[in-house]
Amino acid sequence: MTPEEKKDGVPHILNKSTDFISCMEDCGVSDMGFTGNPYTWCNGRKQRRRIMKRLDRILINEEWVEEYQKSSVEHLAKTGSHHNLLLFRCSNDNDQFIRYFKFLNFWTQQPEYIPLIEETWSMEVRGNSMWILQQKIKALSKILSQWSRESIGDVFEKVKILEEDNRKAEDAFDLDDCDRNRQTLHKSQAEYIFWLKKQKSMLRQNSKQSFSG
Repeated sequence: MTPEEKKDGVPHILNKSTDFISCMEDCGVSDMGFTGNPYTWCNGRKQRRRIMKRLDRILINEEWVEEYQKSSVEHLAKTGSHHNLLLFRCSNDNDQFIRYFKFLNFWTQQPEYIPLIEETWSMEVRGNSMWILQQKIKALSKILSQWSRESIGDVFEKVKILEEDNRKAEDAFDLDDCDRNRQTLHKSQAEYIFWLKKQKSMLRQNSKQSFSG
């Protein structure tokens, strides 16, 4: 898929990978990545004529990730073949409540979003381009999830709380329409609407994904 996935011999031409990459995109699958030797195939020839490539890989879709939250690929040694063995592990430990990362569209409207993206993406990672990209995406998903959990919290639960607060503010204003109760009601309504928009964005996003699925 990339020049870094071939060692020695004629340099890899990216155009030769276009059909394979397009096929992956059409099928909705992605490369799982790996640990171990970066090359899974060797022509077995002597040093000057030896060529190594990464020809074997595990591809998964979103449904697989949702079903098996723990998946890993390890490149093992060769066993009489030109190809390395690939050890594929997967498990689904419901007791740990591991959830697949999901990007929420309304995040982009938060003032902390862009600085957080820039800071995380600028971190130094060494390795080939695919490894660097995978590690940065992995770090970004972790940071965004943590930031959302700590700074935003459970949107649906927040809406329920604000809905009750807003009802109480309305009742108080109905009993006594003084300036203080009016200001409290307006503030409550504004905050309630603010979080309703977040919830609406999430529901719209979920409905589009369900329809496209």
